[in-house]
Amino acid sequence: MSAGRPAPSAGAQLHGSAVAAGGRAVLITGAAGAGKTTLALEMIALGAELVADDRVDTWPESAGPDGAGRLWLSAPANIAGLVELRGFGLVRLSARPRAALKLIADLDQSESERLPPRRRRVLSGIACPVILCQGRPGLAALLTCLLRAEDWPGPEYFSGENLAGR
Repeated sequence: MSAGRPAPSAGAQLHGSAVAAGGRAVLITGAAGAGKTTLALEMIALGAELVADDRVDTWPESAGPDGAGRLWLSAPANIAGLVELRGFGLVRLSARPRAALKLIADLDQSESERLPPRRRRVLSGIACPVILCQGRPGLAALLTCLLRAEDWPGPEYFSGENLAGR
């Protein structure tokens, strides 16, 4: 267990991949074969850092009744730094030990709206922004830029009002 990390029982382990850029991470979710690892590798090629592939440990920090707080991501110790390259096997890459989640990229659903509503998913009591990414061209560049963006999503995303009715 890394320094400063709460006991694993405080969070959950999810199926997905995670990469970080600009000090923040994206959790890439989707069914088996949806392209999670491929997207993570494309983002790493653009300068992002691997956090975890295949399974991601999560734990909340300062979860409040309004869903505000931070969700941390890391790799389970037994797979830290490993990425499965389908058809090639396991490869070890340098990896960031942990990163705070900025958004979730859902590869199972596509976005139909040009200016979509803000969506969220609550994980371990933390409201997390979600974008629907299935079939979206240029996704690696888009997500890498969003991670580095200072003002997306804004603080209003995490307000108690945002949790109502979503």
